[in-house]
Amino acid sequence: MNTAQAGFPNNTPLAIIGWVLVGMPSTSVLDGIPLRDVSSVQRTFMSHSEIWTDENFAEMGWHDSVVYSMSFPQADYVLKFDIDYIFEWHWGLAKVNGWDVAPCSLVFDNVSDLKVSLAWGTQGDTTIMDIARTNPRPSPNGKAELWDYLIEFDVGALSFTATGFTQTVRKPPVFSDSQALGRD
Repeated sequence: MNTAQAGFPNNTPLAIIGWVLVGMPSTSVLDGIPLRDVSSVQRTFMSHSEIWTDENFAEMGWHDSVVYSMSFPQADYVLKFDIDYIFEWHWGLAKVNGWDVAPCSLVFDNVSDLKVSLAWGTQGDTTIMDIARTNPRPSPNGKAELWDYLIEFDVGALSFTATGFTQTVRKPPVFSDSQALGRD
């Protein structure tokens, strides 16, 4: 399908992330079906794997992932998060009817230059709004690739340099009417 067939002016950029067509105005139609504005949704479906790494970065999205804890780098230079990761958004006609969510460990390796700017105030759950990475370059010894990461939360941001990440799914995703599974 081209942009004209989808009801867009020619040369309108489109991107498919997961199974969501991003960039389409809410008044557009695709095969006669009106489409909602999905510009803020990063994905609605993602296959399940137990281990995700920086090689999977382009197919991942952390929007609305609830954060339960964060461990700062020590002598191991590791930054760790305990999160609920959303694998699928179940959409009804006008709203989300639920999510497939799994508890995960998100670990960044060889972290340096960590900068923290967080302000909780009276905030309840803390959620990730986005994770971005930029500036790929070789490490000083040339044995690894370094990336600059920015994790945006609803309460602030972290920025740092790391060689990559591993996200481990601790339990399979379950359908939930909440984005937060909670912790025992």
